[in-house]
Amino acid sequence: MAQRAAIRAASLPSGKPFEPLRAGQGARLGVALLWLGLVLVLLVPLLSLLAASLVPAFGVPISAGTATLRHWGAAFAPGSQTLGALGNSLLLSALAALILALAALPVAISLRGRAVRIGAIGTDLSYALPGACTGVAALLLVLSTPFGGWAYGTLALILFAYLARFQAMALRPAAAAAARLDPLLDFAARGMGAGLWSRLRSVHLPPLTPGLAAGGILVALQAVNEVTISTLLHGPGTQTLGVLVFNLQDGGDGPQAAAVSLVALLLVAGLMALASLFARRLPDGTLPWRP
Repeated sequence: MAQRAAIRAASLPSGKPFEPLRAGQGARLGVALLWLGLVLVLLVPLLSLLAASLVPAFGVPISAGTATLRHWGAAFAPGSQTLGALGNSLLLSALAALILALAALPVAISLRGRAVRIGAIGTDLSYALPGACTGVAALLLVLSTPFGGWAYGTLALILFAYLARFQAMALRPAAAAAARLDPLLDFAARGMGAGLWSRLRSVHLPPLTPGLAAGGILVALQAVNEVTISTLLHGPGTQTLGVLVFNLQDGGDGPQAAAVSLVALLLVAGLMALASLFARRLPDGTLPWRP
């Protein structure tokens, strides 16, 4: 009774309700500068590539009279190398993403161990080093190994180098998700007689799926346009999109190189759009570019 009386007698604060702050001139100017920076960083290079792919040759100003689709036709003409390079890039990026995402699961939940943490530092080092170092290391490895010469210039060697290069990118999102797991869940499953694979599948995999998928997507988006490693390790019939662009530019066919570069950019944008279509069916946090 006394508590009710005290509550009724208490005076409630009065005044105007909270109103959101209105952006001033300085804030609007800052937002405008940010948009201008985005346009300069993203839109201007894309328009430059598009213009370069439509002119007959570098140095020719683009106009209604000089614009041509000849280089786009040459890029996708029968016998061209674009489709083969596109297939190689998609295959390598998909395999690298799948393998590294699966391998990140047991590693992420074992990071409490000191030896595993030290090994994880090595994955960061492999990503921090230039891609040329990884490519040369893979090349020296196969050439110094007995019967390793068969792998030279093959997609298998490029895939091996991709796995070494991008493992940190797949591990970090999974490790961040694993750090939030309650270790008592694993102890309880172990006490009920669940084996290692059963615990991985039933206890760890469901909450770690967003982190594993996010890491795999990041690996795929990075690997599909990788240049340095592929340039060092590719052979006949195993060039990727990045290698094709480099070879075209180095050979003096800049307009066709610009056309293939736009194809690579459209490929990445298409992969991101395809993943966004299934965003509602994926757990929250799976796609790095969506909240």
